[in-house]
Amino acid sequence: MRARRLVSLIWSQINSTFALSHSYYYYIRKGQRLWELPLIAVSILSLAGIMGTGAYWLASEFYRSAAAAGQGGLTVVAGLLATQFLIMVLGFVVVIGVFYYSHDLTILIPLPLRPWEVVAGKFSVVMVSEYLVQLVFTLPLLAAYAVHSSVNGIWFWLHVIPIFLLLPAIPLVFGAVPAILFMRLARSARRRDLLVVVGGFVLVMGIIGLQFLFTSALPDRSEAQTVGLMLRQADGLVDVMGAVFPPSLWAARALIQAGTGTGFLNLLLFASASLLAVLILLTIGERVFYRGVIEGFEVARARKREASPDRALARLRRRPPALSVAWTEVRLFSRTPVFVLNGFLGFVLLPTLFLLMRSTGDQELKDLLEAVEGSPAATGLLLGAYLLALVAMSTIPFSPFSREGIRNIWILRSLPISGRTAALGKLFAALGMVWMGSIPGLALLMWMLSVPLPYAVGGILAGMAASAAFSIWGILVDMVHPMLFWTSQTRAIKSNTNTLISLVLGVLFLLGSGFLVKRAFDAGFAGHLVVLGTVALMLAILGASWLLLTRLADRLWLRLEV
Repeated sequence: MRARRLVSLIWSQINSTFALSHSYYYYIRKGQRLWELPLIAVSILSLAGIMGTGAYWLASEFYRSAAAAGQGGLTVVAGLLATQFLIMVLGFVVVIGVFYYSHDLTILIPLPLRPWEVVAGKFSVVMVSEYLVQLVFTLPLLAAYAVHSSVNGIWFWLHVIPIFLLLPAIPLVFGAVPAILFMRLARSARRRDLLVVVGGFVLVMGIIGLQFLFTSALPDRSEAQTVGLMLRQADGLVDVMGAVFPPSLWAARALIQAGTGTGFLNLLLFASASLLAVLILLTIGERVFYRGVIEGFEVARARKREASPDRALARLRRRPPALSVAWTEVRLFSRTPVFVLNGFLGFVLLPTLFLLMRSTGDQELKDLLEAVEGSPAATGLLLGAYLLALVAMSTIPFSPFSREGIRNIWILRSLPISGRTAALGKLFAALGMVWMGSIPGLALLMWMLSVPLPYAVGGILAGMAASAAFSIWGILVDMVHPMLFWTSQTRAIKSNTNTLISLVLGVLFLLGSGFLVKRAFDAGFAGHLVVLGTVALMLAILGASWLLLTRLADRLWLRLEV
């Protein structure tokens, strides 16, 4: 009976989170807005195709290099390590949103369900969302290894199935347990949401730091020792690299030695460790999960009682309408931890990685610095590319109306403002947040690259113009296709097809701009002329995008469904 109840709960959580029944009824039964289906399919397939093809190509090249030294198995362990590390970093942010900021918690808690059952249902949703990431990154990597190596094909893919299903479990538990304990400790704080945001970023940076610490703690082997290990044992370096995170080593051995007793034993070891990690999570969730959720409700109600609508309205009336919308957007965004953690994760993650890579003498960073050394124009334009990449990664401009949700969008629609004013307000808010958030990373890059001030100013101006144009595209896309029906704030961003469009357009924009800049350098143009030309081009794109926004915003505003 309890097993059936748990299965029903898990299915209902997955169904509501990914809107399976709603999509079936809306698109198939009612046949409404069928044009969205090919748009969604093209967006998903384009992004998955680009990233999957890139992952397969990189894995193939890595395998050829490693196999030449008899270490082909490094391809598997490196890929699994990278996947689990990425899941571990993002796990805390996703768990906070799904576990504590879902609208269905007020329904689930009064039901005759144990806390661990609710945790299991929420954890299953997070696991399923990570499977989508693995389909794009991990599966192409394993396919490349299977194609190029002499592994037993049938047994290899039979081992892939359980490893694929269990791969996110351990890193997600590493993110979920600190999240549950942290939300319990932050229970009565007046600034609970601020603590969640700060604590989330600190924990993410801590996880990254621990990863580098584990890597640096590996035994220091001389070149002769490394060569000796390679000669004594095929794939001997797999053990060295897998020491960073043993579960990845067990999974890699299960795949590399598929069809043998050793491979099966490693598969059992990996599965047992994964199930044990989930059991630990459920045990902790049974004891502390409900306390953190219920006390969070109490803090939220207290904040609502303290709020003064009349005073807030008076403040808004003193500003121009577009700035009032922008100010309200910034305040609401900053008070929603899920939006802040998802939107600004890249702004914290990339500078932290840069610092750690520089402190550890990372070879890839050295190669990058050597590649742009002696070209001030290239370093300046690299600052602009970094700014544009941050905006594309943040997805903030591509979800401003979606974040309102069906519960709140009517408030914006009921205000006496035009669609152009609403769009400009969202645009100003997005640009203000992303530009302010990019300052630490830009300052760090300027110091690391030693960018001369004139070229730094030119590169940043080009990046600001490009990011502004890119944000306008995002505002328009979200007005055409807002995702208003969501059960958790995380889904408004993570499951929103507009964020996929953001990543696709960001990649294409960066590749296209980089191609033009490279052609200009190859043609022999002076560095300052290349920078000035790039600034002029981005300003022209921004001007055209601005005209598009002013002409379409009012019409899209009237068609926006509530």
